[in-house]
Amino acid sequence: MKKTLQLQGLRTIGCFLIVACHAAFKFDGGIGNAIFFALAGFLVVKPFMEEDYKINSFREVLVFYLKKIVTICIPYWLIIFSTNALFEGWTNIFKGEWDKVWLAACFYDCPAHFWFLQQILVMYLFTPLIILLHMGCKRIIKWKYFNIIFGAFLIGLALIFYFFVNENVIFFYSGGAKAPFRVYSYLIGMGFAYFYTIIVQNKITLNKLAQHLAAIIPFSLIVLSIFSVYIFKINVGWTYQFLSGILAALVIFLLTWLNNSWLSIGLRFKPLVEIGNVTYVIYIIHVFVIPQITAETPRYALIVVLIVSIALAYLLQKVLFDPINKLCQKFIYPKILGTQAQ
Repeated sequence: MKKTLQLQGLRTIGCFLIVACHAAFKFDGGIGNAIFFALAGFLVVKPFMEEDYKINSFREVLVFYLKKIVTICIPYWLIIFSTNALFEGWTNIFKGEWDKVWLAACFYDCPAHFWFLQQILVMYLFTPLIILLHMGCKRIIKWKYFNIIFGAFLIGLALIFYFFVNENVIFFYSGGAKAPFRVYSYLIGMGFAYFYTIIVQNKITLNKLAQHLAAIIPFSLIVLSIFSVYIFKINVGWTYQFLSGILAALVIFLLTWLNNSWLSIGLRFKPLVEIGNVTYVIYIIHVFVIPQITAETPRYALIVVLIVSIALAYLLQKVLFDPINKLCQKFIYPKILGTQAQ
């Protein structure tokens, strides 16, 4: 799938919010998490918008899971094991204790900053079931705009999880404490992706002037979410998590639709896109970098953490993780699917 480059730029903004929050800078890290969850849900549907996402065999489900292991688990495992083995004094996360590393590698009682991985992997685990449900319902309800109903259903399901499924119902252990299943932003992102299929299938477009004017909406939402701590004196991303998921998914929806707006063009700025391509590795590596940085103010600490984390992430992605992914794309996935490598 060809990436929507402005979404990679948005991914950079989300990553910046999370790193800044962890580096003790007063930005809304909760919004950053909402962006990543909503992006994950949106993009899992987006590649198949021209035709409905169809799962025709168990092999396709297996490849779906393997791709998530290669892109999510392998970088995480390699980084946590190597840092603990080679740089025991480099981090205070595991403190050289291998039992903690193994628990984290099994996604049980992860250090607090890695709770995201527990959640997103479980969401991906159930995604094929959602796709299959969509396929089954589509065969029964043969309505041109059925995806509007299904998108609304997913957002309603997210609302149920938000209000009624707390840490006493479904929970993860993270940082030694119970953490609720924050599936809502992911489901909301999927819901908005199904809404967007209507835009694609009906070829609904806006002229350039209308796109430029409409871009004010996502721009305003991005600015308000970034500075919510200063403007509203509350952390909107954590205080209003369902609302944050809606805002994040709406921004993603509009940026994808308003492809030629000034905001989308700005977010396709090459450095933003390049950083966006390695944000996952930045997310993992920055928590090991932060304890090593001392600075007079959070601002200088954040700058140094960002520079070091981006450099390390870019190096690891290009030298290690991209080659692993390409090998899998060329040899492993086609073999499982019974097709010839291209």
